[in-house]
Amino acid sequence: MKKISAAAAVLFGVIAVLLSVLFLFALFSGPRSEVISEFSSCPRSLEITTVASDIIIEQGDSFRIEYLLSGKERVGRFEFSDDVFVFSAAGKFFGRPSFRERFVKVTVPESFVFSSVSLKTVSGNISLICRSVLSFDEGRFETVSGDCLLGKTAFRNAAVKTVSGRIALSPQVSESCTLKTVSGNVDIRLREKVSVEAESYGAVSVYGEDFGNRAVIRFADSPVIAAGSVSGSVTVTADEK
Repeated sequence: MKKISAAAAVLFGVIAVLLSVLFLFALFSGPRSEVISEFSSCPRSLEITTVASDIIIEQGDSFRIEYLLSGKERVGRFEFSDDVFVFSAAGKFFGRPSFRERFVKVTVPESFVFSSVSLKTVSGNISLICRSVLSFDEGRFETVSGDCLLGKTAFRNAAVKTVSGRIALSPQVSESCTLKTVSGNVDIRLREKVSVEAESYGAVSVYGEDFGNRAVIRFADSPVIAAGSVSGSVTVTADEK
């Protein structure tokens, strides 16, 4: 009976050591990085989701992807076809957080028009770095604590949402655009004036005029931009005088 107990103790000891090694490996595992060579074609739609890594879309000569994930993220889903590109980073229970830049960067052809773009992250930023206008039909951009810096865009409909992050964009809208944040600021720069509905307990300024907490400006046959913040400011400007 004592021999059996001793063997069991040794077995439990070995299991404990193995579990400790696995725990330490997961805890101190570094960020995962990869550069994927250029693809032969560009998908019609983009769907990218991260936990802590920034999402960056920039223009180039062809479609390619590069990523450096936090040690607390892993690649949860990766799909590519002519119709859609899907990249999803899932959180890990164990893992060493990265203090370096964490990102998923997608390079897209400069002249390509996407049918849809969906970018979502929890604490990362969303950035569109464009040499010219990035065009798509439908767009959805969501963060919790990150900023949405969308640059020059052209689209039919788009929705942008964040909790504590800033929203900034320079859009060409053919139908509608909805922007919502709780404590962040909303900054919109237009090429020409369109209809605007803006509301905030902070400050609302549209086309150089202060409106207090709410502004409703209508133009006939015009697309509509609806912007709202709880405590941040909402500022809408237009290049035309």
